Amino acid sequence: MAKEAEVFGSLSFLSQLRYRHLVAGVAGGVTATLLTHPFDLIKLRLAGRERYGRADKL
Repeated sequence: MAKEAEVFGSLSFLSQLRYRHLVAGVAGGVTATLLTHPFDLIKLRLAGRERYGRADKL
């Protein structure tokens, strides 16, 4: 009986650890996207201007 409780207790810990990794990964991905997206947009717009001229002439 004590062995079963020990096994279920460790499973609970593992599932909790998986959720922590999931939450940390999602938070890191969202943060990285929010911080780098504006710079990527600026880079693309500058590259488009060099190739096609001003954006308002399109």
